[in-house]
Amino acid sequence: MTNVAIIFSMIPMALGRGQGGERLSPMAVVAIGGIFSSTFLTLFVVPVLYSLIESVREFVTQRVFKQHVPDKVLASDQT
Repeated sequence: MTNVAIIFSMIPMALGRGQGGERLSPMAVVAIGGIFSSTFLTLFVVPVLYSLIESVREFVTQRVFKQHVPDKVLASDQT
């Protein structure tokens, strides 16, 4: 939510209107792009990668032990 507020508040600076706008515009565009890309990575890419790694871990565990290991057993090993 705060990232959306930051992005919207930097839009006037990115448009480059007013005195000195042509100097500050590139910085605002880069800041908006960085905030957008970091938000996208945090909300979408990291959970997808975590899910894929978890699926691979379950697959490997089933192949190595040749049986189904319940999630409760795997979770108790980590604590």
